[in-house]
Amino acid sequence: MAVMADQQREGPAELHRISVVALALIVGATVFWTVYPHLTQLNLDAYIDMLENHAWGIRWQWGNPNHPPLFGWLTAGWFEVLPRTDLSYRLLAALNIGAGLGLMVLIARRFLTPPEQAAAVMVALVMPPLGFLAFTYNANSAMLPFWAGTILFYLRVIERRRMADAALLGAFAGAAILSKYFAAVLLLALLGHALSNRQTRAILTSPIPVVAAIVFLLVVGPHLLWLFGNGFSSVVFATRKQGDASIVALMRSQIEFLIAQPLYALPGLAVLGLLRRPNDGAPWFDRRAIAAAFGSTSGKVLLWAGLATVPLTMALALVLQVPLTSNWSLPIFSVVPILLTLLLPRPVADRMRGWTIGLSIGFMVLMLALSPLIRSQILERAHANNALPLRALAEASGTLWSENVDEDIAFVAGHRFYAMAASFYLPSRPHFLEGPDIASQPWAQGDPLARSGVLVICGSPAEACTEPWQSNADWLVEPLGTAEIPAVPGGGGPQSYPLLAFRAVYVSDR
Repeated sequence: MAVMADQQREGPAELHRISVVALALIVGATVFWTVYPHLTQLNLDAYIDMLENHAWGIRWQWGNPNHPPLFGWLTAGWFEVLPRTDLSYRLLAALNIGAGLGLMVLIARRFLTPPEQAAAVMVALVMPPLGFLAFTYNANSAMLPFWAGTILFYLRVIERRRMADAALLGAFAGAAILSKYFAAVLLLALLGHALSNRQTRAILTSPIPVVAAIVFLLVVGPHLLWLFGNGFSSVVFATRKQGDASIVALMRSQIEFLIAQPLYALPGLAVLGLLRRPNDGAPWFDRRAIAAAFGSTSGKVLLWAGLATVPLTMALALVLQVPLTSNWSLPIFSVVPILLTLLLPRPVADRMRGWTIGLSIGFMVLMLALSPLIRSQILERAHANNALPLRALAEASGTLWSENVDEDIAFVAGHRFYAMAASFYLPSRPHFLEGPDIASQPWAQGDPLARSGVLVICGSPAEACTEPWQSNADWLVEPLGTAEIPAVPGGGGPQSYPLLAFRAVYVSDR
């Protein structure tokens, strides 16, 4: 391609106008990521993460067995306002994606013109970490807005050195940690950036990091106290209960994690390639513009946050002997669309702005048109819990209870998937119990335990499900009945799912 006359990018400190088109595409993406998964998925997700969020969140505790509490609280708070339906939950997940994209645009305006900002949103739309993986609202996806917000206010601290920005930096960093401890990788990357640049090293000797640290500790402090009082259970889960930690498994996970990152980025590069034309007069890459962006202190933040976090993650995983999962990198991609769009010569983005809109809308329309086929394939494969009729199982367990007990269901337990589905779908919104030992479950207290008891929901055989309750002298267990739930039409796996329901009443005088 012929080399076009150089067009310099403005310095990162000079903020470009926010693109109205980019904001409109974010609104469209939010609607799309609400509707598309609702049309293609039988259940909220394959691994009950979203049901688990709700079960944990309604406890309103400062921690949970596996993760920090923030995304559970956000889920519980959301359903204090909206009805507990799958579509409402999809909207929450989509708004989380939209918030992350909005913060990405606020970061991007330091480096990208309005047409380039729209192109960055188009790139984000097609990359799995910011869509197909993120529409499952869990600890990974919940970090998106807080991860991006931490980067944004770190940049603002560098640019303006205001105490309000420092306070917001501490708040967003604390919220990111309260979503998942993986956010520590971002904080280490930003610390690396701060220590490696003369401009930011000067900030470290000012009151600004003190203010950020104080706010951060105020946000995470109650959770730290909870950890001390609960044997650091969620930290133990994060560092010791992630699967096979043998040397072979660790190295395999490292390789898979590393390979996954460029594969996740490929769709974004591909859609940018669709904006190019043979002999369009622009270079493959505007090297001078890229060097100018990444040569600045703010530009180097993108490199630390969007690239250095990958080797940092891998190094920490080796030190802690934690096998990696590729989708842990989901929040790292908060700024990757900016990095990829910087590769696109600015004149191309200006000239092809109509194509940016058309490709974005075309992608969403195509995926919606394919949604019936995608749904049928997901059901037929029946991977994990994709074809399990969880809502029907929950409703059947509620029917068995109401036929035998006059009280509302206050607590559920037993088969983890069935019981958490019951916690979400049943009208009384019962609390999920981890087991019969209620000493470590402060939300499982009060008169309902002895008056109405616990709905214990089991599959077949039921022995492993009911044995902990029947062998515990504090509980009296009685059967409520059985039901056979037919498979969803077109679903792979069994033709029906047996359900056995029991009532466990707390009889201890302790």
